[in-house]
Amino acid sequence: MKSDKLNTFNDLKNTVWIDSLCNEFHFKDSTFIKKRLFEKESNLDEVGKLKLHNEIELLFIDDFDEIEKYYLKSELNGKLEFISLDRYLNNITLFKKDSIKKNGLEILELQIKIRPTFLSSSGLRDLTITQDKKIEYRRAENKYELETVTFSDSTFNQLEKYLEILQFDKYEDKYEFAGFDGANYELNIKTNLYTKAIECTQRPTEGLWNLISFIDYKLQTEQNTTANKVLWQKTSKNSLIFH
Repeated sequence: MKSDKLNTFNDLKNTVWIDSLCNEFHFKDSTFIKKRLFEKESNLDEVGKLKLHNEIELLFIDDFDEIEKYYLKSELNGKLEFISLDRYLNNITLFKKDSIKKNGLEILELQIKIRPTFLSSSGLRDLTITQDKKIEYRRAENKYELETVTFSDSTFNQLEKYLEILQFDKYEDKYEFAGFDGANYELNIKTNLYTKAIECTQRPTEGLWNLISFIDYKLQTEQNTTANKVLWQKTSKNSLIFH
């Protein structure tokens, strides 16, 4: 059994795995980096330790500077399942990117509503995505004005892949978290495979938070790309006129 675990340890090193919340785990030697899938850069990268004694351990440092430990429980069909002795921590299931089989999910409509309980917060408030790749949204810092952008084919395909991995159809209809100054979240999604409505009070589930962060990240990069393209076109036109 020990040799099997050693082989698993060696398989982890210098490889990239993902979990069901669309986080990437980049393993290298005795450390790993956890980041959101599809993001080239992230300010929320978490660096952990990979240890091998009698068992393989993943070690995180949480928000309270305490160490969270996960132990490898099983390796089955290319998936690795890590469990914690802390009953409040969910299991971590890792699988390789190339093992994801496309199930043909197509977005028909996706709506997100965010309602903070305090007025000074910033960020997205309402967002709607339709199957023609058109996005309409409002931000608090932009005086709630309606903004519109169209995602590129590659970004829209990434979004559909994100939803395939997250499997929102398996989520509960409502999540209630303790708190008093957070935000309430609503996700309404229609695909060719399922329709689902999810409510979260005070904060979103990690899967929903990663989805919102991915969409927000792509909104910014798509807008920057469009703005640079328009600037290039104007510059090229003026250059032709000048010459």
